[in-house]
Amino acid sequence: MEPLNGGKPIQSALDEYRQRRALEIGRWAIGVKRVYLDTNFWIFLRDARSGAPRSRNHERLYRTLATLVCQRKVVCPVSEASFLELLRQEERKTRTDTAIVMDELSMGLVLDWYDKRVRTEALHYFRSLHSPPDSLYPLAQCVWTCPAFILGEFVPSNTAFKPDEETAIQCAFYQHLEQQRLQDVVASLSQAASPFSDQYLETFAERLTDGKFRNAGQIGSFQEALSLEAEGALDVYRSALAEACAHVNAGCESSLKEHLNLIAKLIRTDQIGTRLPFIAINAGIHASVRWNRKQKFKPHDWMDFMHAAAGLPYCDYFLSENSLAKLVSSAQLRFDRRYQTQVISDPAEAVEALAALL
Repeated sequence: MEPLNGGKPIQSALDEYRQRRALEIGRWAIGVKRVYLDTNFWIFLRDARSGAPRSRNHERLYRTLATLVCQRKVVCPVSEASFLELLRQEERKTRTDTAIVMDELSMGLVLDWYDKRVRTEALHYFRSLHSPPDSLYPLAQCVWTCPAFILGEFVPSNTAFKPDEETAIQCAFYQHLEQQRLQDVVASLSQAASPFSDQYLETFAERLTDGKFRNAGQIGSFQEALSLEAEGALDVYRSALAEACAHVNAGCESSLKEHLNLIAKLIRTDQIGTRLPFIAINAGIHASVRWNRKQKFKPHDWMDFMHAAAGLPYCDYFLSENSLAKLVSSAQLRFDRRYQTQVISDPAEAVEALAALL
């Protein structure tokens, strides 16, 4: 089976090590049940672990998950959306306590930064057009990393050392970072500013809302909204799609434009299946909000949508606040059915569902 490595040939010992470790992490990840928690649930569990649960069900949920993690039956991976919202917590103690419970329940399993996931999903899509299913690693095996690289991988480069010496330094540096926990990463960023302010999120939501109402006349149905959003998402990630297409289809007569038109059609007609999940989920969610004539974008919507694009395709359970849970499970989207993910917003219901795994 051909591994996914971003479309680039293996060039060094570091690349070989990265590839091997990524596949090892992926094999472990798909061997257990994965429970995705949005930021609210992480906060509930943080408080429960600290001995100050906000409700009895939060305490029960924490103990259930902690037991399942200890039994190696469940893992709760962390995404960049959860991590960025963690960094927005102003108090150092609560930020650290949240990172500690994330380390405990995630066991160090982290989803790749969304930009890398988009590129992996694009490469997997174009390869699937020309390869039998069993010739590729499952997509769900190819999107994981370790805590230190939750916002992207980095190693020293362009140093004054000889190439073989630089490679040795890079490998040692990479292996050192693999041992880092989320709490270590948080501690190293203790003096960093919040990744985005409340004002930024409010302004962003207002811009989206203004654009929605200003262009409302373009849309006569949900399908038209979905078509427009699919085209917009494909345009945003055109470079990633072009890179993957060029790598897989070198010398192929089909143009990128033809492929993009086909993808847009597959999304519009609900035939995309589980392929290109980041693009498909974002297109669907934005279309749903646009088609709901009176609904305004809220400041936290952007991060909620990132949670959905991270958790739904790659986890067996998606625990989120009620509004997002209803949206992704709505009759228009039915993402819970598409990705065979149990979507839950009630902590008591989550306890009941997960207790069945004990």
